[in-house]
Amino acid sequence: MSSGRTKLKEDVHLQGRALALDFGTKGFKKRLASSFGGDLLSGKRKVSRPLVARRSIHLVMRSPMARGARSMLRKAQLVEKIVRDQARNQHIQVTDYVNVGNHLHLVIKIYAKGSETSACFSRFIRASTGLIARKLLGAERGAMKLNGEEKFWPTRPYTRVLSNAKQDYVNLHNYLTLNMLEAIGFDRSAWELKQALAQAGPPSFSVG
Repeated sequence: MSSGRTKLKEDVHLQGRALALDFGTKGFKKRLASSFGGDLLSGKRKVSRPLVARRSIHLVMRSPMARGARSMLRKAQLVEKIVRDQARNQHIQVTDYVNVGNHLHLVIKIYAKGSETSACFSRFIRASTGLIARKLLGAERGAMKLNGEEKFWPTRPYTRVLSNAKQDYVNLHNYLTLNMLEAIGFDRSAWELKQALAQAGPPSFSVG
């Protein structure tokens, strides 16, 4: 098996563990209904992405190719500038942002009405993912693959609309903070991680 496929399997395994933590807790059906993308689309028919204007949305953009020399941490400032500029262009506010190297965690709010909510989100994703792939691969406009084969973004972004409950946002914020610390080399044991999440309350974060 190629190293690329092995890394993809590792990413899928990590996604599965995070989903198990999220969906194994109280409120599974409600969170599943507000979630979309990532591994949730495997083997499923095409459905509409749940999006709500002016509500906080957890967004995860993952690339198993973004490792080593192609890690998004190598061009962290450029990647963040691309994300924030493209979000601003589509009336989207980025309230939280974490670059973990091979994936990005964002909390966003879309300030649009009706069908424009989905349209603004789609334009934001197309522009930001396209520009990031081009910068990291050194590719020409429109190229999103390495050597014309492996896709830089093999799966669609994961999203979950957060509930209005303050604890939902607090839990997610704590989770993103842990991701940020680990991205810069902070070593937290499984016991410490479990304790931190337990103090924050029942986990309601998602893929990552």
